[in-house]
Amino acid sequence: MSRRFNVLYGLLCLCSILHADAATGSMADTVKQVIEQQPKLIYDALIKYRQLEEQRMEKEASQAVADHFDEVFSAKKGVILTGNTENPKVVIAEFFDYNCGACRSMIPVMHEVLAKNPDVLVVSRPLPMFGEGSRFASQMAYAAKSFSDTAYQDLSNAFAAEKRVMDKNRVSEIVKANRFSQEWVSLANSPDMKSFVEANQALAITLNLAATPMFYIAAVDQVDSVLVSPGAMSEEVFSELIDAVRQ
Repeated sequence: MSRRFNVLYGLLCLCSILHADAATGSMADTVKQVIEQQPKLIYDALIKYRQLEEQRMEKEASQAVADHFDEVFSAKKGVILTGNTENPKVVIAEFFDYNCGACRSMIPVMHEVLAKNPDVLVVSRPLPMFGEGSRFASQMAYAAKSFSDTAYQDLSNAFAAEKRVMDKNRVSEIVKANRFSQEWVSLANSPDMKSFVEANQALAITLNLAATPMFYIAAVDQVDSVLVSPGAMSEEVFSELIDAVRQ
């Protein structure tokens, strides 16, 4: 659908240009003739433009992260740390929403990534993108982490197994159904948990982050090593990115 729309949109734009000024008739006729004979040129041009735009956006994203490197990758209060917290060589900053299907699919993948890359630290920032259910799930994750690493992993796995968008009631039902501590619910509503999520939202705005999951990968204390990788991927692909950063 998107490819067809892009091609049609490009054709419409080109037609408007060709007919905008009768004084350029001969040139317009020539261009029109070339396009009629080689219509794939339109598609190829649109693909090239899209590639250039993606490269531009990736460059801008990398620069934004570099400009706020310490804030993005630091293991400070308000982030969830997993993996090598003692002496990491590579740090992954991840932004995710528990109501995002791609984000859910990455939860088990990240377990595999950490298992195969013992020198990696993951700095996780739950980022609600889909309403109050996402916000409450994010706050619940912080609450579980405050109890133990195992509690956080178990809750994340339970969210990952969910097949529908969660509202606040559904988040509470999952906590109850899995016999997680009801203390988490009270703690999740505390000012601290809310402030952590709000800080993630503020940082996401600073980075012009518009979608999840988003991963920023960098060697420790090396600003020029930042890689930006949006979307879901396999453990193999993720490990290749980590290897690239190590080098």
